[in-house]
Amino acid sequence: MAQLLAGAWTMHAHGIEHRDLKPGNVLVGEHGRRLKICDLGLARSAAAPLPDAQKVDGTIGYIAPEVLLCEKDCGAAVDMGAWLITIVDLLGIPDDVSLMPLGIDAAAPSKLRDKVPEERLSAAGFNVLRGLLQYDPKDRLTAAALRMPWFTPMDD
Repeated sequence: MAQLLAGAWTMHAHGIEHRDLKPGNVLVGEHGRRLKICDLGLARSAAAPLPDAQKVDGTIGYIAPEVLLCEKDCGAAVDMGAWLITIVDLLGIPDDVSLMPLGIDAAAPSKLRDKVPEERLSAAGFNVLRGLLQYDPKDRLTAAALRMPWFTPMDD
């Protein structure tokens, strides 16, 4: 995870949005020691002018909510998002999107901790996961998540 976020941070620092991050576009070397992000076919320069017509590019299942909702200027957070229906299923629906016709009960509580119990992911890791699954790209973690406690080396 640290290598993936470091790779995304490097792309974003150079003004590049991958726009199709998914497991199939991440190569893992022998013994998991080296990770490489590949297939920049949908990548875009953050400095390039935005197209007049927004089209939805990416792999269904890995597209950030703001891309599915055809927001014009998505920014680097687009590389940290997951598909809207997956987020809704795991986290429930916040008040600001509860009127969207998603076909899911608006009163549904978050199931994220049920799906990822503490025995499998520490509280610090869970904070990273929950931060990456935020609806609003302004609230979603960026590659700067590398500074969170889950990525801090243990002293022992």
